[in-house]
Amino acid sequence: MIEHLGLPKMDQPGARSMALATWIDATGRGLFAYFYLLYLTRDVGFKLSTAGAVLSVVTALGLAITPMAGSLVDRIGAKRMLVTSQAVCAVGYFGLLFVTASVPVLFVTAAMVTIGECIFWVGYPSLVSQMAVDAERDRWFAFMGMARMAGIGLGGLVAAAVLAFADIHGYRILLAGNVVTFLIAGTLLYLRAPNPRRTVVSAKTSGGWMAVVRDRAIMQLALAHGLGVLAILIVFQGLPLFVIDELGLPGWVPGILLFVNTVILASGQSIGLRVVAGWRRTRVYVLAAGIWVIGATLFGISDIVPHAIVIPYLVVAMMLSSGGEVFQYPLNGSVPTALAPEALRGRYLALFSLVWSAAGIVSPSLVSVLVSTGGSWLWVGMGVSAFLAGCVALWSERVIDPNVQRTAPRMRANAS
Repeated sequence: MIEHLGLPKMDQPGARSMALATWIDATGRGLFAYFYLLYLTRDVGFKLSTAGAVLSVVTALGLAITPMAGSLVDRIGAKRMLVTSQAVCAVGYFGLLFVTASVPVLFVTAAMVTIGECIFWVGYPSLVSQMAVDAERDRWFAFMGMARMAGIGLGGLVAAAVLAFADIHGYRILLAGNVVTFLIAGTLLYLRAPNPRRTVVSAKTSGGWMAVVRDRAIMQLALAHGLGVLAILIVFQGLPLFVIDELGLPGWVPGILLFVNTVILASGQSIGLRVVAGWRRTRVYVLAAGIWVIGATLFGISDIVPHAIVIPYLVVAMMLSSGGEVFQYPLNGSVPTALAPEALRGRYLALFSLVWSAAGIVSPSLVSVLVSTGGSWLWVGMGVSAFLAGCVALWSERVIDPNVQRTAPRMRANAS
C-alpha cells in the first residue's frame, strides 16, 4: 500500500531516524526563517538596508562554499558533512541570539549560518541518495521533500502562535527553538542515521570539478534547473508585492497563498511522482515548466478579475503554480544523482545547490526591476523563465541516455 502511494520502503537501517531528523530540522527552520530580517531590524536594531546588505554578502559567500562542500562530501562522506552542517548552523544561530547592532558581529554569525546551510544542501541529498536503492531514489527524494515541507509548515504555525502572544520578544524565542532543533536533529543523525559504505576516489583519478564542468548533460540540466528555480523565486518574492501594491488586497492574503503552497508540497510530491513514473526526467521538467507558464498567465490577468472573487481566484492560481513544484522538487536530488559517477556525486549535487544559490542572488534584483516596470511584467518574467527551462531540458536530451535519466517505474498492482 505504501509503495502504491509513491512512498519509499522504510526498512533500511536508520531510514526512520533520517526522516525524523529531517522533519525536526525543517520544523526549526520554519520557526525562524521567515522572521530573520524582522528579528535583525525590530529586535536587534539594524537598519533594513544594512541587514539586507550583510545577508546578501554572506549569501554570495555560498557560491564559494558550496563547491568545497561538494568536494568534502565526496572525500569524507555525506553523513559526517550533514552532522557538521547541523553543528555549524546551531553555532551560527546561537550567536545571533547575542548579536549586537554591529556589522562585523552580524557578518560573522550570519556567515556561520550560511556555511552550515551550504554544507547541508550538499550533504543532505547525498546521504539520501546513498541510503536509497536505485529504484527508490525518486520516491525517497519526494518523501523527504514532503517531510521537510510539513516541518516548515508546522514551524510557521508555531511561530505565528508565539508571536501572537510574545510580540517582538517572540523572535528570540523562535531563534532559540531553532537552535534546539538543530542540536536534536544533529544528535539523531550522528547516532542513528545510516552511514552507507562508499568508494573514495581522489580528485586526480575522478577528474574532480573539471569532470563535472565537461559533462554537457549535467551542465545543461543544471541550467534548466536554475531557470525553473528562478520562476519559483519570482513567485515567492514578487507575489506579496503584487497582491498588496497592485491588487490592493489585505496583507494577510500572501500568507494564505504561502500556506496553500506548503500544504500542496507537503502532501502531493509522492502522488506527482506516480503520475510521471517511468518518464524521462527531462520531460518532467517540461511538464513543470508548462504548468508554471499557465500559472504565470493566471497571475498576470488577475487584475481584470472581479474584486469580489479575486482572493479565491489567486488561491486557484497558486494551487496550479504549486503543481509545477510538485513535479520539479524531487528532481533537485534525483537528476544529479542519476547522472553522476559515484565518486563525483557530492560535486554533482553541489552544482545543483550552487545553481539554486545563484538564482537566489539574481532574483531579488530581477523582481525589483520587473515590479518597477509594471506589475504584469512580473508574470512575464516568470513565464519566460519557465519556458526557457523547458526548452533547455528538451535540448539536453540530445546528450543524455534516456534510460539513465528515467524516473522509477510505477509499482505493479500485485506488488506488496
